[in-house]
Formats: sequence, structure tokens, C-alpha cells
Amino acid sequence: MAYREESYIGNGKIWERTRGSTDPFREVGNCSALTLGVTTEEASLPNYRGGGGEANKRERITAVALTVTAHDFNAENIAAGLRGDVSANVASSVASEVQPGADSGLVRTNFLIDTSQPVTVTGPSGTPSYIQGTDFNISAAGIEVIDGGSIASGADIEISYESLGTDIVDALMNSGVEKEIVFDGLNEAQSGSPVVVDIWRAKPGAAEELGLISDEYGALTLPYAVLLDTAKEAAGESGYFRVHKKVLA
Repeated sequence: MAYREESYIGNGKIWERTRGSTDPFREVGNCSALTLGVTTEEASLPNYRGGGGEANKRERITAVALTVTAHDFNAENIAAGLRGDVSANVASSVASEVQPGADSGLVRTNFLIDTSQPVTVTGPSGTPSYIQGTDFNISAAGIEVIDGGSIASGADIEISYESLGTDIVDALMNSGVEKEIVFDGLNEAQSGSPVVVDIWRAKPGAAEELGLISDEYGALTLPYAVLLDTAKEAAGESGYFRVHKKVLA
């Protein structure tokens, strides 16, 4: 068979769903890297008969790892990296939420404040009324009490505001739900020739870090352990993953 140049520059979409689910796959989003790695353990029998070298050698696969570098900080990706659970808060009107007052600093509200809408801060039962810009400022996280204003430390205040709809990720809540992953890729070095990879069992690990302040676009590194699927193995297929690529002319 004649030689065919098959260099590779890859990109594409990464899809995932909970293993065993019949739900549609969810796109992970914009990802700059997808890497599969194989770890091996070696046992070597040296040649003791003179001349050095090895008389025999055994190499055993001990682990298969998958790493995804994601740039979309959606709730599902953050939860995957932090072994978290995702819930949602629907936008609503919050009336007279009671919080302890302070003579300075942040009073954290129960929900995120929609800062484009009016916010009212008063004492108990609506009096006295505090003035934005004099007694307090607002942020999404809550009420920023102005030092020297009229809000006294320890006295309850009532806050009325419009809350934002939010996705909530509670970190470190589970041991990692197994995923089924599909890479729907293209080889740009071969005119966009398709390359598709199926990964049967991918168990999320914990991301080493979640960078929240930076001058650069954020990246979330998501590690997975690729585990053996015994049903695939029994069917004569790879129990770990399978690569499909178009036959090039």
C-alpha cells in the first residue's frame, strides 16, 4: 500500500452525559485541549549472562486518563471540576429580607441582587429609611454599608430587591458521577476529515484549581479516569475507548 501523509491538527466538539442515561449529550463548550494518556507499569528481567541488556520485559497498563481544558465556565463544567451539585434559583421579588446591620462592610443577601433594579433598605417595620450612596451601596452580593452612615451595627435591617436568576454550584458534594463522552472532531490538516472518539466510562476527578481573578481568559482543567467497561470488553471491543477516522483517499 502506498504511503499516505496523515498529519493531524484537531479541533471539534466534546459531548457528555451521565453514564447509563438516555438523555441527549450535553456539549461541554469551547475546549482548547483534549488528551488521552496511558500509564504503564514495567517489570524487567536483566540479562545476567554477559553483555547487559534485558532478557525479558513485561509492560502492563495500569491506568487510562483523560484531560479536558474547557474555557466555558458554565455551571455543569464547574460542577464537574469541583465534584459539585447544580441547582437553580429563579429570579423573583424579595420583600423585607431581614439581615443584621453593620456600621461598615458587606451585608450578604440570601440571593444575588439585580443591581439594575431599585433596592430599598430600612430598619425594622420599614423605618428608618436608609439612603443609597449615603448609608449604603449595592452589589450583586449584597449591601455595602458605608462607614459613617446611619446603619448601626447589630440593628436588624430589611432589604427589598429583585433577585437575579442564578445557577448554583455546591462544591465537593459527591465522589464524581461517571460520564459517557464523545469527541466529534475534525482533522484540519486533512481538509476537515472527521475523527470521532467514544469513551465509555469517564469518572471525573477534582480540578486542581479554579482561577477566579486573572488578566487572561480562564481555563478549567477537568481530569477524568477512563475506567474499564466490561460489557464492551466481553463484546470483543475495547473496554476503554474507540477511535473512528475517515479513510483518506
